Amino acid sequence: MRKLKKTTWKVIGNLPTNLGKRFIKLPVLEIIYHGLGDSLAWSTLPERYGSLCLHESYKDLIRSNPEIYDLIWKPNPYFLGFSNKVPNIGNRFSKTKRCFPQSVTWQLERLHGFIPKSKYPKLYLDLKYAPNGMTIIDLNCRRNFLYFKSIINVLKDNIIESLKDEKNVYYISLARNQNDLNTVFKGIYRKLEIGSLLEYINIIHNCKRVVASYSGISVLTSAIKQDRTTPEADVFIQRRDSFYFENINYHLI
Repeated sequence: MRKLKKTTWKVIGNLPTNLGKRFIKLPVLEIIYHGLGDSLAWSTLPERYGSLCLHESYKDLIRSNPEIYDLIWKPNPYFLGFSNKVPNIGNRFSKTKRCFPQSVTWQLERLHGFIPKSKYPKLYLDLKYAPNGMTIIDLNCRRNFLYFKSIINVLKDNIIESLKDEKNVYYISLARNQNDLNTVFKGIYRKLEIGSLLEYINIIHNCKRVVASYSGISVLTSAIKQDRTTPEADVFIQRRDSFYFENINYHLI
């Protein structure tokens, strides 16, 4: 396991593509993946366009987790609501390539005709800062669940070693998660039960450090942290990917 060399943020090939996509009268965004990170990847586009609609097919995607809509899209002042018109921006119109070290938000802005400027996803929430001194661990993920399950004991040993000087460490327990990888830390660290995504956002916003797998939580942490120094964030990944953000420390496994 090795830590990725910290890369100074630089813009490579920053000229926008698909210039016509920038001048759409009513942008209707189609998102074809339902994950938390997948939704956050598009979170900067409404502001870049000035206003934007989501295609109504998104309602079915997030039916199992409506909090994604409630916390990412609903508070966004540039989001107009849902539309049944034919989508004209989104996944099918902007195939991304791995472009380390540029983030997915940077890529998607460029692919929609803008000179990219967003290093991180964006939340439009009024979060109160009250540091809690916590270090939290969350290795759960959907996309790479089987892989992380297969190496969970190796990760466990590495994490315990790296946190040996930490005093206030918790592993996350989500109420509805049936396949909880974090239980390997039972008896080692205290359990922190979380009942909602908003509660989780506030904990990340106020904690000292986040240790996570490559998942929606790692993307959420980047959106919450922005250019602040806290929380320190360590994320385990299999390979360099387009969902890379410079405010996260990545560790190849």
